[in-house]
Amino acid sequence: MNFLSQKLLAALSKNIDDADYLAEKEAEFSRLDTLGAARQIANFDATNQAALAEMLGVAPIELAAFSKVLGRL
Repeated sequence: MNFLSQKLLAALSKNIDDADYLAEKEAEFSRLDTLGAARQIANFDATNQAALAEMLGVAPIELAAFSKVLGRL
């Protein structure tokens, strides 16, 4: 699993307690390359995006801008 996929899973784990759901996401994220993982950011709700932004050391608005650009590719 690449670095970003690990961070995505960690952000979800911070806010979600459903072990089955997290196991499904782990399997899904482990198949993604970095670009695929980055595209998953758009699927996160605001709470999970904020957790991810904190883990990456960026402001939530910066993460949102990044996700918006990726959505146009």
